[in-house]
Amino acid sequence: MMKKMSAVLLSGLLASQMVWAETGKKDAEIFGATLFGFGDGTAQSNDKEVWAGGIGGVREPIKKPVYQLTSHVLDINSGIPAANVKIELKKWQAGGSWKLLDTKYTNDNGRIPDFLPKTDGNDNANDGTYKLVFHTADYYGKLNVPTFYPYVEVAFNIKGGKHYHVPITLSPFGYSTYRGS
Repeated sequence: MMKKMSAVLLSGLLASQMVWAETGKKDAEIFGATLFGFGDGTAQSNDKEVWAGGIGGVREPIKKPVYQLTSHVLDINSGIPAANVKIELKKWQAGGSWKLLDTKYTNDNGRIPDFLPKTDGNDNANDGTYKLVFHTADYYGKLNVPTFYPYVEVAFNIKGGKHYHVPITLSPFGYSTYRGS
């Protein structure tokens, strides 16, 4: 049972300061949905709709962020998803250089589901030329497998608010990529 929870709603996302019950549980039920605390001042809800109520009379849904770009790495040498692959997202700048926007690592399923947050109300906000840099030598080095490619760069264009999925299949001596769905 939760004793007290105070929350602030910022841009539709929950920025939280939570005081949990004496039981020490990291989740609490609010309006029939569970909030999961991560111990770093943030929280996430399950798939039920959660409302922030009683905060200055505000009653609006807490929205999960939507991402325009995802990636997936499959290791065809071993036949499994490539977990813990470092991937950098870069955007081409008008001055003629690449700007690093984000660095993430693939999850246990070889996926990154949350590159490039989508901006509400502006489908063209993320338009531009991007590249993903897959650090393949680091990945295969941890497996003690020699590789010909120290990294793989995949450049592509984003236009409009559509979702873009950029997967690669990878082996120590080759790779392939395509526009996924």
